[in-house]
Amino acid sequence: MNLSERITEQRRIKGWSQEELAYRLGVSRQAVSKWESSQSTPDLERIIQMSELFGVTTDWLLKGEIRESYRNEEDQRQQNIRIVTREEAMDFLNQRSLKAQKIAFATMLCIVSPAPLIVLVAMAEQGIAGFSDNTAALIGLIALFGMIAYAVYLFIISGAKEEPYRFLKTGSYELEAGVAERIMERKSRYMVTYHQGISSGVVLCILSVVPLLASGLLELNDVMVVGSVGLLLVIVASGVRMIICVSIIRSGFSVLLQEEEYSVSARKRKENKKNDIISSTYWSIVTAGYLLWSFLSHDWHITWLVFAVAGVLYEPVRMFISSSMHIDR
Repeated sequence: MNLSERITEQRRIKGWSQEELAYRLGVSRQAVSKWESSQSTPDLERIIQMSELFGVTTDWLLKGEIRESYRNEEDQRQQNIRIVTREEAMDFLNQRSLKAQKIAFATMLCIVSPAPLIVLVAMAEQGIAGFSDNTAALIGLIALFGMIAYAVYLFIISGAKEEPYRFLKTGSYELEAGVAERIMERKSRYMVTYHQGISSGVVLCILSVVPLLASGLLELNDVMVVGSVGLLLVIVASGVRMIICVSIIRSGFSVLLQEEEYSVSARKRKENKKNDIISSTYWSIVTAGYLLWSFLSHDWHITWLVFAVAGVLYEPVRMFISSSMHIDR
């Protein structure tokens, strides 16, 4: 059995078409066809990729040599691999879509939550609201914590129905024959929506400063300026909601196809878990700092800038911490 025959054999064992294997390798279907018909030979990088996809050594793929112990390990591994059916894959994508909507809306609530407090306090100070500063602050705080509480509730329940599919992120599995092609077709169609959502979200975030700039240039009264801050938060929250929603849905395709951060590579899985820990810790500290500063200074119209600064600094901080952890190991 030569190289071309071994590639063909392993592809059929996996239940993949030439097009599906080509997609996983990042090459054209014609390239795979030429490999299998011995018209051309894959380069070393593709050989390594195929050895990882097929679960065999590069020696076996090139020369057909494999130790018996390795064969036994592979047999055991194959027995432990779960097969994901078409129905399970489609249900997972549907649940991921519902989860995306909940998380995106919860995030939007967190961003908008200071707006009622900022606007009500400003109106009370100008005598427009019809009630005292303390009453305005009380109503605003109730709205703020109410929104945050509901957002936390949504965060908690968002993954409940996706819980049966936890193994997709942590375990070994293979898709039923033909399922990967259906998922790739669905992903290809969704990418149009994904790019539209990302573009619209980014544009909204950029345009969010327009009301604030306009109120400053037109020299409006304090209430109007504070109102423009509230409008800024609403526009930013809408943009972030779009970005998060389409990104989470897109990640569902990556999970099933074991792409990007959901690759079967243990190193990538470990890196992804580390990033989750860094992210949750970072934003918990930022939120705590925001609330502490706000309650001590009562400058709610200024303290919201903590989140804008934190957003800019997040990526450099994450890279610094990741690098430090890597050096420590």
